[in-house]
Amino acid sequence: MAYPTNDITTTHLDSGADSIAAARVELFTALTRLSELINSRNTSNGLAPLDANSQVPAANLPTTLTSGGTNDIILQPNTGNVTIQNTLSLTARTVAQLEADDSPAGTIAYVSNGAAGSPCLAVAQGVQDTAGDYQWQRITLGTVIATS
Repeated sequence: MAYPTNDITTTHLDSGADSIAAARVELFTALTRLSELINSRNTSNGLAPLDANSQVPAANLPTTLTSGGTNDIILQPNTGNVTIQNTLSLTARTVAQLEADDSPAGTIAYVSNGAAGSPCLAVAQGVQDTAGDYQWQRITLGTVIATS
């Protein structure tokens, strides 16, 4: 069910001198739209349900966020911190891809060949060199983690 459109008028509802017959039509339309709105809960193009904490349940959230056009997806929590529980997965990029990437300073990337052909992390500097390549600083990966 699609989200209802607003075709409710109140012309015959705002004065004691209004026609009761005309008001009935407007009231019926308003109640029909209200019913459509209620029935659109948890349906495609309808209203998202809320759980006991007034939050949209995880089952109703997308697993992938995709922006339209060339817009970035920006997370701006009130605390200023974005918390990722468990792990963050970065898609590997090559040095050539990053040198063409105009990401702002502070952007982090996983580079498949950035440490003399070996994988590493890199941080964007937000500037270009004289050849026009964007500058990234390498963070070389260390030894394999171990429990002892």
